[in-house]
Amino acid sequence: MNMKTAGVGEIIPKIDSFYQDCLNLLNEISIESLLNRTAEIAISVTNATYCICGTTDEEDTFTKIVLRGFTQVELDLIHSDEEAAGQPIRNIHSDAIINIARGKDLPENYNIFPAKRPFISSLLYVPIFYGKEKMGSIILLNKIGAPQFDSIDQKFIEILARYAGFGINNTIIYERIANREQMLAKRNEDLALLNELAKISASSTENQDAIVHETMHQVMGYLDLVVGEVFLRDDDAPNQFKIVFKEGHNLPTSLFGFSTVQVGQGIVGKVAQSKRNYLLSEEELEIINQKRATPVDLNYVAILPLITSEGVVGVSCLGTKLVDEKDTLNLQFLSSISSWMATLIQDYRLTLQRKRVAILEERERISMDLHDGVIQSIYGVGLTLEHARILAKADPEKVEEQIQASIDALNATIRDIRSYIMDLKPARLTGENLIQSLRRLGNDFYSNTLVTTVFDPKVETLDQISEDYANAFYMICKEALANITKHAKATQVMITFTEEPDRYVLIVQDNGSGFDPAKGRKPESHGINNMFARAENLGGKLEMTSKPGKGTKLEVWLPKTAKEG
Repeated sequence: MNMKTAGVGEIIPKIDSFYQDCLNLLNEISIESLLNRTAEIAISVTNATYCICGTTDEEDTFTKIVLRGFTQVELDLIHSDEEAAGQPIRNIHSDAIINIARGKDLPENYNIFPAKRPFISSLLYVPIFYGKEKMGSIILLNKIGAPQFDSIDQKFIEILARYAGFGINNTIIYERIANREQMLAKRNEDLALLNELAKISASSTENQDAIVHETMHQVMGYLDLVVGEVFLRDDDAPNQFKIVFKEGHNLPTSLFGFSTVQVGQGIVGKVAQSKRNYLLSEEELEIINQKRATPVDLNYVAILPLITSEGVVGVSCLGTKLVDEKDTLNLQFLSSISSWMATLIQDYRLTLQRKRVAILEERERISMDLHDGVIQSIYGVGLTLEHARILAKADPEKVEEQIQASIDALNATIRDIRSYIMDLKPARLTGENLIQSLRRLGNDFYSNTLVTTVFDPKVETLDQISEDYANAFYMICKEALANITKHAKATQVMITFTEEPDRYVLIVQDNGSGFDPAKGRKPESHGINNMFARAENLGGKLEMTSKPGKGTKLEVWLPKTAKEG
């Protein structure tokens, strides 16, 4: 479109068309298409032979460029110049508009082209700005039919440059949005993988190998990995790691040629020691291949520690042969996956540890219950029978009563044993509250020992007390009375039970031989140790006071807290 040769009736529509073309630049979403369209409009509106249009960097060097009007021969000459040094088209370093003709002494420093270049008869240079930021430039060369670009040409290109500035900025914003959307899409995919790993934690916590295998299969499939390996700390050798997962290649051992590694040994051992991620260099990959009979085709290998609050539990090795994957294999994301797998392994080990502790606690409980329950019951039967033997001649009728009592006691003990066998929990306090059970213990103690026994409860019933509390008080009292029978040589025993605002208190006191508390309680004294343990396990406390020849006082209290029940 040549405005100079058009009639007045034609100029206005052509101006409108020009402005519409400028507005359309704002719709471009590709920088290449925007530059091409800008160059086409510039040539059309000015009748120029050539147009160079491009974006520039902070040093005013072209970053993207389009050429219009050049023949293929001219382009080949431009790009073949050995002196061009990769920059065959150079920008004019100016923030001002330049409009000159050859005849008006075109400066030689406007060396847009290398030595082999088209002849320049006229030049119009207009920088492209967005605000105060220079975005690029439009360079027009050799106006057809005139020695120089006129003021109207210049004005049109100034307007075009302003629209081009807006358009370039729009493409930059669009590119950022597109990149952000890609990042969000990638993040959503990453979150989907983490959700899958979460499912593993819910379904495979019973098996450490299942955790590692399921996690690695998910990761390798998601990232298109060709090599995946996991070394875990050996429970029997804390400074040693052994391979538990190896997939993606036909190597007899691991990528590095071994199945176990010591802390600090080789790359895997050093990663375990340093607790830092490590990327193999090309030189290290080459060294690995040189040591192997069958080379491993890998371009990217990441080695990451599996870190928990307890330290490094393992090391993972992830590798790919796809060069493009270097951009997608983000170390931060890989670290997140490694941390997740480490957490799953730690959860498994904690679960296993809790189970082992629970088994030990249950064994201890059974031991306590057998000692304090069944064994003491059998011991009481022995005492009754011993007393019956003494009365055999003096009071035959009393002997019969004692024997019947022994039979009843043995039957009760058998029922307890059966209960242990059925559910490992003895029948205690069946049909009785705690006060009734303590009173029965006192009566049985008197019947078996003829030691004066006084039970003085400060409350009549304790139906609201928890079963755990009632069982603890019952078993402690039973053990205390058994110890009095065995060791105290007492003639009188006092049992009291009190409910206070914040606790329950049981006291068992005798007037027997006593002992020296300074000697402490012996580890082999299972009965005494059990009493202390029962009180402490429920948040309470047991105290023993005694003096040789002055008897013994046992006081145990349990708090009215959440531990009850």
